[in-house]
Amino acid sequence: MNKTKLYICQLTVFALFVFLTLFFHACNTSRIAGTSYPNITINELLNAHDTSYVNANILDLRFKVKYTDSTSGTQRATCYIRMYTDSLIWVSVRYMNLEGMRMLLTPDSLQFVDRVNKYYYQGNYDYFSGTLMLTPGFFTIQDVLLQKMFILNPRYQQDLQKKIKPCKDSIYYCLKLNAEKPKDVQNRVKVFSPGWVEQRFRFYPYTHKLASARLLSILTGDEIRIEYSTNHENNNQYPATINISLTGQQYVRLELENKKAAYGDSLKTPFKIPENYEPVRF
Repeated sequence: MNKTKLYICQLTVFALFVFLTLFFHACNTSRIAGTSYPNITINELLNAHDTSYVNANILDLRFKVKYTDSTSGTQRATCYIRMYTDSLIWVSVRYMNLEGMRMLLTPDSLQFVDRVNKYYYQGNYDYFSGTLMLTPGFFTIQDVLLQKMFILNPRYQQDLQKKIKPCKDSIYYCLKLNAEKPKDVQNRVKVFSPGWVEQRFRFYPYTHKLASARLLSILTGDEIRIEYSTNHENNNQYPATINISLTGQQYVRLELENKKAAYGDSLKTPFKIPENYEPVRF
């Protein structure tokens, strides 16, 4: 078994979280104008979107994954995700039917086992804070998987009606949140620190599903883009593909092709740390 290939399986999971809460108020009446679809208010769009995203308490997913970056080239793997909404996400990444990594996420904890290097981690999402340009949280990751609009800046969640604005697009409904540019910076600022990110969302006009989400760092110009394609086969409400890309100082692209999206009553989420594995050393 090629160790490099299995290591790429780990990178696939981390890339998903690099690119990985919806709150809105019912008083915004600004209209969103378009050339090929009806004009509606921001509130009408948000209310419609709130009933359009994947709504399942238990979700069983399988993706065919293509991972590309500017240094490693292109690699492929299979990713299995089992999710209990708002409580648990279980992830297994495999190459040639051999598992490279397994993860278990909850709103306040993160665990994983690396079967290539035989180490494990048990803790919280601070594990990512020292190495990634964006520290993901459980609900952001969940929203990305559910094709749901997410607000990166927690200050905007409380007063979204005054912050969110319409933007022009000839094909989609479009909303944007300008960067806050906070003056009271106390912690280390990352490339995608919430206060320094402009967000832009595009929605399919007649289903109101999220078509894309863009995060633009006004510090560096780096950009994260998440794009969803519609799935018309058998009226499947889950998107056919999810494409996530990072451009700027480095290039990373993650393509997730939906091979299975099932909605069940219960799913097994086994997770056990082998006795001979070593904890991650910082």
